[in-house]
Amino acid sequence: MSDFMDVVCAGLVVADHVCTPISHLPAAGELVLADRLLLALGGC
Repeated sequence: MSDFMDVVCAGLVVADHVCTPISHLPAAGELVLADRLLLALGGC
């Protein structure tokens, strides 16, 4: 005997990229270094 099940999987994974404070907002094309970067699970 075999049983078949229909499976539907839908979802969304959101990640927040958080950094320590930076010295200033960068101008267009400028890079500003942060001391630490964190990647955390987020939400909508």
